[in-house]
Amino acid sequence: MTDRLLEKVKQNLILEHSEDDALLEQYITASVSYAESYQHIDEGYYSTHAISTKAEMAQRADSLLTAQTHRLRCGTRSIYF
Repeated sequence: MTDRLLEKVKQNLILEHSEDDALLEQYITASVSYAESYQHIDEGYYSTHAISTKAEMAQRADSLLTAQTHRLRCGTRSIYF
């Protein structure tokens, strides 16, 4: 699942290199873990189950937050180009 989400985050960032993949994967893992905790479901649930529409929307929000964190780290101030 992380690979699929990593690709979505990288598309959102318009990021083609893989230098920050490990960092982005850590952000994604933390975001999914937070979503599972917030929804009071077992840790690792989304590793074996389809993501609901609400969870997909939450992941999109997490993707934007991950993108913003990465942009701030790189010195870019805007979320959108």
